[in-house]
This record gives sequence, C-alpha cells and structure tokens, in this order.
Amino acid sequence: MRQEVKQKLEILTWAVSKAADINIARDTRAAGFVRARLIYYKIGLDIAPQITLTDVAKYVGRTHATVLFHIAHFDRDIASDERWNQVYLESKRLFEQRLEGYYGENESVEDQLVKRTIALADEVETLRVELKEAHAEVKLKEEAVENAVKEFFSVGVNRDFFLLWSDLSDSNRENMLMKAKVTLKLQKK
Repeated sequence: MRQEVKQKLEILTWAVSKAADINIARDTRAAGFVRARLIYYKIGLDIAPQITLTDVAKYVGRTHATVLFHIAHFDRDIASDERWNQVYLESKRLFEQRLEGYYGENESVEDQLVKRTIALADEVETLRVELKEAHAEVKLKEEAVENAVKEFFSVGVNRDFFLLWSDLSDSNRENMLMKAKVTLKLQKK
C-alpha cells in the first residue's frame, strides 16, 4: 500500500472514529462498529477514488467482499437512519477538512489524543490475543509436566527422592523427567 493511500486511510479512520465516538478498527461485529465501518467504506470509495476497494478493506482488517456486501446496504443502514446519517456527514466533513489541511501540522490536542487512543486500543487488543494464546500454551505445558510427574512417581520412588524433587528448579525437573521417561522405556524393553 502506497504511503499516500495509507495516510488518507489513517485520516479517514480517525474522522469516522471521532464522529461515531468509537474505534472502527476494533474487531467486533457489534452493530455500532459495523455501521461505523460502513461509513468508512463509503467515504473511502466515494471521496478518495484513487484508493482501491482492497486498500479500504485491508486497512481495517477486512476483505473486499465484506466491503462490497456492506456498501450494498448503505441506504438501508445509514442513509435512512437519522443518527448514522449525521455520523456519515460529520465523518465526511472531518475527512475533507483534514485532507484540505484545515488541521495540518497544527492538529488540536484533542485530535492527537483521539488518534493516540485509537492506536493504544488496537495495541491493547493485540496484547489481549497474545496473552490468551500464551495462557493456553502455559496450561498445556503444565498439564504435560503434571502427567509426566504422575507417571514418574507411579513407578515407586521413595520419600527422600520426592523431597529432593521438590527442591529442584523447573528446568532441572524437566530434565529429570525426560531422563526418567527414557529409563522407563529402556526398562520395559
């Protein structure tokens, strides 16, 4: 995506997010977010013709098919709804003003904060997903270690060894478990 296109889509995202008072890049299907993204799609395709359908879609993590589907419902979902029509008109106005340089380098503090808030919200969402994946991975590893310990101690290890085991670090325990599994497999043969 060309830098100029990316800048225009960033301005458009800011304008719609500000007018709708929500972060349109947030990955949710809640009605308000869907309608705000529809406004983004419509303005992106109408006002900035040098921006492709794919560019508009990718910038907010969607596909061109999603954009086409929603654009077909613009009149039903936005134009016929007074509140969302006002959000559309305000988004369009903010976008055009920003493009014409009304704010330029002298962007208001409020606008800077809105932009930063949107970026931080996106970062928080990414971190939540990463944290959820990390928790799942840790849980799997904990279960594997627990099962290995149960298997290891089911062979009949004495109490002194168990006390020694509890004093070992996690990495030493894993090494011991691996050695025990190999030994058990060799003994069974």
